[in-house]
Amino acid sequence: MKMMDKLKKRSGTVEAVILILISWSILFFLCGENPVQVVGYIMSGSFKDMGAVASVLNKIFLFFLLAIAYAIPDQAGLANVGIDGQFIAGGFFAALLPQFVNTGNLMINVGLSVIIAMFFGSIWAFWPALLKVKYGINEVVTTLLGNYIIIELTEYMVAYPLRMKGSSISRMDFVPENFELPMLFSSKFSSSLIFVAIVLAAAVWYNKRTVKGFEARMVGKNLLFARQAGINTDVVSMRAMMAGGAIAGLAGAIQALYVNHTFQSGFTNDYGMKGMLVALVAMSNPVGCFVIAVLFGILQVGAISMQLSTDIPSEIAAVLQAIMIFFVAAKGALVIKGGGEKNECIDQSLADDSDPVGAACIVCAGRHYLLSGGSCEHRNGRDHAVELLCLCFGQLLQSQRTAWSACGDGDKHTGLPVLFLFCGYVEGE
Repeated sequence: MKMMDKLKKRSGTVEAVILILISWSILFFLCGENPVQVVGYIMSGSFKDMGAVASVLNKIFLFFLLAIAYAIPDQAGLANVGIDGQFIAGGFFAALLPQFVNTGNLMINVGLSVIIAMFFGSIWAFWPALLKVKYGINEVVTTLLGNYIIIELTEYMVAYPLRMKGSSISRMDFVPENFELPMLFSSKFSSSLIFVAIVLAAAVWYNKRTVKGFEARMVGKNLLFARQAGINTDVVSMRAMMAGGAIAGLAGAIQALYVNHTFQSGFTNDYGMKGMLVALVAMSNPVGCFVIAVLFGILQVGAISMQLSTDIPSEIAAVLQAIMIFFVAAKGALVIKGGGEKNECIDQSLADDSDPVGAACIVCAGRHYLLSGGSCEHRNGRDHAVELLCLCFGQLLQSQRTAWSACGDGDKHTGLPVLFLFCGYVEGE
């Protein structure tokens, strides 16, 4: 009996991991290779020496920061698809600053570059958030199109007015040594580790321990309910979007000052999309983002060793990531469900008949519930799975927010979640 109760409470994670491993094994078999050996090549390529470990850490830090840049607005109900643009803005201005200002002090120079990068990253996230809260313009459209604006603008700048003299490729002058991020303890590890640790600790603390973090989650779960509770939803949305932009700008500064030592054409390399996928797989949980970033980093660096040791091309790493995303997204539908039992809400007083909203979706004990007319109906985890799948395979063309409404009379209250996505998924009455 206890075993069955545990099975009913599982979130589908075990099933998802098993299916991921089986799918990876089948793919390696189809390529004519032993799955165990292939995984060994990936791991050995990622940790064979300190240089490889440093490469893995660089990828992990980058993916994690960009995932947090998406996760913070996502928790407030906004889809920050403009991570690439904010990443570029941060990197561009961090690399541009040394051409005009040089204090001669490494710590001051790096600090100024990071502050400038975070400022312009947040500015590039500010105007889509403003258009969203003031005029209701979809932030997915504005942030996505904003990417193209800043990509083309910076490409022009490094190809013509700011191009390094004598360079065969479009790039700025290399940053001076007193602008480069220093190594930790004379090792191969960059001090970017400090920034990542600060962001991770701050994100967890903000999300779980602050009133503003709670307000952001409330706004993300149900905008109308948050307004009825007296939360200034416009301020929360603006704050979350600009915080995400600032973190993306920080990632751009690290890329410019430590990895590239300059700003050059093709700076983004689709890192924003990878960070977004990390956040979606981790369901915008800061710790989860770090764990998934580790997996993505190992796969990306280890894939080179896999290609050298087998006939499998390194591009297969993207397929492995896609398989992981698919099954993690579907884990809500894979869970072994129990039937017939009722779920109690933490606070039934929220479901007051006099509530002018009529129905409010909140989170009780980590699950979705629809509150209406004093009744509490449990929602299964399939909604999030379908939402995430549509986001991944629909290239984020529409917002991933779920609109909840109540319909029917008396005891007949059925949720009608509508995903504003191209796939048009609707779970009807």
